[in-house]
Amino acid sequence: MQFPEVDVVVYVLSGLGAAIMAWTHLELGKASGRSSRAGAVSGLVTIYATSGVLALIAWLLFMVFPEDTVPGDSLVGIVGLFFWWLSALIGLRLVTRRAPRGKHAAASQNSGFGSLLLAHVVLVCVVSYFTYVYTTSAV
Repeated sequence: MQFPEVDVVVYVLSGLGAAIMAWTHLELGKASGRSSRAGAVSGLVTIYATSGVLALIAWLLFMVFPEDTVPGDSLVGIVGLFFWWLSALIGLRLVTRRAPRGKHAAASQNSGFGSLLLAHVVLVCVVSYFTYVYTTSAV
């Protein structure tokens, strides 16, 4: 059995990361409107979405363009990784802020928490893989 090329895996995982960030932005955007802490959460959701878009743009530019061009430069890859990590860590923070509190937390507070948490653990694993393939010069 032959494994896919590293580039193909990185492109697929980039799409997965983008999907996780878009889904989280939509879910937390809806939840922040109902929350009593809407101002703080809304600001973090905005930072999360902005850093996610910047991560995706920088990372895909780095992946698509040749090394001898400005968009394919290693600095663009480092910037992309920085924003991937920022998005992943802010996403974990946002999801854990949404965690149900207390023994008798309402079921409505718990909706989607487990799946969002799992998605962000996956996102951290994806970003760790990106960091690994970048540092080993596999991409």
